[in-house]
Amino acid sequence: MTPKKSCTGCAACLSICPVNAIRMVKDNEGFVYPEINEKVCIDCGKCSRVCPVGQNKVHIDEPETYMAYSVDETVRKNSSSGGIFTLLAERVLEKDGIVVGCALTEDCRTAHHVIIENKSDLYRLRGSKYVQSMVEDTLNRVKTELKNGRRVLFSGTPCQIAGLKSFLDKTYNNLLTVDVICHGTPSPLVWEKYVDFREKKANSKTNKVMFRNKVKGWKNYSLSFDFDNGSVYSSSITEDLYLKGFVLNYYLRPSCYNCSFKSQNYYSDITLADFWGINRIFSEENDDKGISLVLLHNSNGKHAFDSIQDFCYSKKVVFDEAIKSNPSYFNSVPNNNIRKHFFHDLEKKKINSVLNKYCGNSFVTKIRRKIYNIFGG
Repeated sequence: MTPKKSCTGCAACLSICPVNAIRMVKDNEGFVYPEINEKVCIDCGKCSRVCPVGQNKVHIDEPETYMAYSVDETVRKNSSSGGIFTLLAERVLEKDGIVVGCALTEDCRTAHHVIIENKSDLYRLRGSKYVQSMVEDTLNRVKTELKNGRRVLFSGTPCQIAGLKSFLDKTYNNLLTVDVICHGTPSPLVWEKYVDFREKKANSKTNKVMFRNKVKGWKNYSLSFDFDNGSVYSSSITEDLYLKGFVLNYYLRPSCYNCSFKSQNYYSDITLADFWGINRIFSEENDDKGISLVLLHNSNGKHAFDSIQDFCYSKKVVFDEAIKSNPSYFNSVPNNNIRKHFFHDLEKKKINSVLNKYCGNSFVTKIRRKIYNIFGG
């Protein structure tokens, strides 16, 4: 099996096991890893061979690159960037296909990959979720639908797409894969504890979460909670401590610090991202409502993008210029010396105390961050 520090939790090994000897188990940081029941295992080796981490690089060519956004203002408002994922998904659903992607549970505490068959349910997949999604048995369900000839759009992080492709081990013309330029996947444990904290502050259960609420604009997006009692919490990326800890890389999955799926190692047909560099290239296009960066890796992705041209505004851009403001396309996030201290404290202290300690704006917190990152400890 792949070493724990390299495992992405893609669940390809779980899905390929012919005797169901593998289950995904959470560790003390909230991330899931495969656990083998040696009494059931038949030593077939399929779990090791299917792992995408150790496989050969795909070495894709430079992608055809576009800026784009949906002309439907409602779709664009409720999307993290320009709403292109929604447009792609709608075309698949119109052809009696299915869409697979990350959705929060009803209580907003955990994220899972789910299958959507109706446009009315697409809101569940729309928008970023800054917490790792559990794939579980979804890969086998996708394979069954593909074999039955049904159109499938599978969306996820680059490592999840790689896991799916390795598991399928075959090209399906009825499969469209869409990933994102990924900063890293945060701990489900940290997120669950943060939801608990917010609910205690609001004295109410959560009924809706938006990780990328544009109430303060696309660039200065907010994390927002709507509660059953009618109260609302909303705080921007520069203020919310959970978002700050995410961008500071304090509680990402260990494999994110040395990601195997960067640069020319994308397995997807289409990669989507925020077009953060839009002001450098097309400043007149930026209305702060959200603009997508669209990278087309092959003819399948190109065909899918062509199919939504009546529903979006798009303009071709030079890849090298467009990608400059998205360094995560090429590079893993840097590891830091605070991560181990963060999780050590999380075992003993409340989440708000830990987040304040490491992500707050106080002078002491800023000095502590500098000391830990320079000298370790």
